[in-house]
Amino acid sequence: MLGPLMCASPLPVTESTTDVLQLPRSITRLIVTLDAHIRKERGTENRSLTRDIDKCHLYAIYAFAARWLPVSDHGSEALFQTRQQHMALRSCLWDLARQHILVAISHPTYRSAHALHLFATSGAATHSHFDTLVDGCHDISLQHHERLRLQALEFCASDFSFFSRHASTKPGSDIDYSHVRDILYWTGILTDVWRTTFCCRPAIVLPGRIGEARVWSHVREHLAAFDRAFAQVRESGDFISDPLATIILQHASACKSMFWYSVSKVQDSLINHIVDDPLDVTFATAMREKDLWERVFGSLVGSVERDYVMLDAQNQIGYCKQNLPFLADNSSVSLLTILVLLVLHVNTGILILLDLLEQSQSHPSGYTAADLLQLRLSPTRAIVNAIGITLRSNGYRQRNQPQNIMLLDPHPDTASDCILRCGQSLLKLHVRGVITPSACQTMLAVVFEAFDVLMAVPGKTAANKTSLERLCADRAVDGFGHISPWTSLGADAPGPGELEAAKAVVGQLTDEISGEADLFRMLLGISA
Repeated sequence: MLGPLMCASPLPVTESTTDVLQLPRSITRLIVTLDAHIRKERGTENRSLTRDIDKCHLYAIYAFAARWLPVSDHGSEALFQTRQQHMALRSCLWDLARQHILVAISHPTYRSAHALHLFATSGAATHSHFDTLVDGCHDISLQHHERLRLQALEFCASDFSFFSRHASTKPGSDIDYSHVRDILYWTGILTDVWRTTFCCRPAIVLPGRIGEARVWSHVREHLAAFDRAFAQVRESGDFISDPLATIILQHASACKSMFWYSVSKVQDSLINHIVDDPLDVTFATAMREKDLWERVFGSLVGSVERDYVMLDAQNQIGYCKQNLPFLADNSSVSLLTILVLLVLHVNTGILILLDLLEQSQSHPSGYTAADLLQLRLSPTRAIVNAIGITLRSNGYRQRNQPQNIMLLDPHPDTASDCILRCGQSLLKLHVRGVITPSACQTMLAVVFEAFDVLMAVPGKTAANKTSLERLCADRAVDGFGHISPWTSLGADAPGPGELEAAKAVVGQLTDEISGEADLFRMLLGISA
């Protein structure tokens, strides 16, 4: 499930001798393929180490994917009759991944970086004292990406450079591996930008000022070309075809990441104190990137949302099923899902920026407190509208698909954080008289309903919902809130019976992995 989000945000390089459709169709296959190529190319094959890293990678995939079992056809009622049973299985799988994670920490490969990322984002840590381990895995995963990139540049200096436009395949090869390296480096950038923006941490892959020359200047070039080419599409108002949607998502996702990066520079100026640029400069850059996204992509995204709302129920189902061409065999991905996530992420970036100014009691030149408060209204309303779009999809379901498209998000904790920040922003707007009490309650009802949807996938959502409920109580705003079916079960730890059953399931998985079957072929058959 990680592949869709990453592949929906591909690197800003379109010139390659390898067609996207020729590449492996999941991020896992892409990673395994490149690691195998590197071992062969450099003559560094170590079968024992390869097998250990493969095991670590596979266990991390299991730990990451386990949280979606209750919303898939595999999570049958016979296996998961209670929340405790599911918690027990997730806990066992996470502990199994933790026992094998050391090899990924100590050996930088693309599988290791992927395993560390999945392990850190699985949301299944059993004790709070593992938080340091999880944070460390995030950091080491990004350090692996940077180290692998530098090794590739050193080993293949004559073949490619950062985001080279004219990479070429070697004789006898069907895949442009420099292009594959670019794709995986871009995934590292996406993770790093998310981490710096949402966690307020210094960047690892793009520290200091190197991001502009290394990455974002290329993004701007492609966005300028996109803006010229798609001017008529924005003005026509026609339905957007799948090929056009693919191009739009590529560029919109890159633009969103560039905006997040600019927000992180404001954090570096006000909080981390690692850049010399004054607030006025970093804030102006962030606002310029925000305006660029709204000008180039706002109407296109709005057209897709409009088209979906105007369709009847039967055609909405078909619209949801418009899969991206390069993910044609991945039925769990819909065009609408990725567009909704884009809207959530971009507008949450604006709220993060405004919250940062409020917390630091800083006002950029030319902006008053009233101006910043008005800036808050539009992104808050946009998030509520996007959530409302997802709630209209509740009746849509195919085999192995959840009831709501929000559950297709490979990082539901990020979506939960976006929704929490939206709810907090609604309360701020209400307290300061920007929106009426009735409007606040109506929009908060949408927010709490979205929390109820996301609570089907265990993670931070329950804690975020409780936090918002307390804020509402403090501000005497009531008349909303929903009880999720899982909420009523409580947060009790799994009992001995559930743990024993979960260990039996995990034992079967371990036997399968440790058997005589070729683990490498098993990995190639998995879509994470």
